[in-house]
Amino acid sequence: VALWIYRDAIRGQLAKIGAEPWLVGLAVGALWIVTEPAVETSTLGAWLDAQHPAAAATWLALRIFGFALIVPIVEELAFRGYLHRALISRRFETVAPGAFGLAAFIVTSVLFGALHGRWLAGALAGAAFAITLYRSKTLSGPIAAHVAANGIIAVYAVMMERWELL
Repeated sequence: VALWIYRDAIRGQLAKIGAEPWLVGLAVGALWIVTEPAVETSTLGAWLDAQHPAAAATWLALRIFGFALIVPIVEELAFRGYLHRALISRRFETVAPGAFGLAAFIVTSVLFGALHGRWLAGALAGAAFAITLYRSKTLSGPIAAHVAANGIIAVYAVMMERWELL
C-alpha cells in the first residue's frame, strides 16, 4: 500500500539514479547465482508440486514480489539508511546518506553477510550495495542495485526451478 501511495515520489527517485546501480545489482545477482552451492533436493519444490497450480502460482508471485521488491527496500533502509549512518554518528539523521565511514562500511557489510547465511557472498554483496550508496549519494542507488540483484535471482530461480534461491 505504501509503495502505491508514494509511487510518484519513487518514480522520481528512480529516474535520478542512472544505470550504474542497476548494473551493479545485475552483477551481484549473477555472482550470487554462480556461487550458490547445488542442493540435491528442494523441499519447497516438492511442496509447490503438491499444491493446486493456481495456489502454487499465487504463492510464487507473492514470494517473488516480496523477495525482489519489499526485502531490498527494507534491508537497505535498515543497513544503509539507518545502521550505516548510526555507526558514523549517534545522531544518524544528521549524516548524509552517502557519507563514508570505514567502520560503518565493514560492520554493515559483515552483518549483511551474516543475515544471508552465506556470509562471504553476502558480505561482498553488502559491500557492493554500500559502494553504490557512496557513488549515488542516495538510498535509491543501493535499493535499485538490491532490487536488480534479487530480481535476476528470482528470474533464474523460477526458470531453473532452483527454489532454494528464493
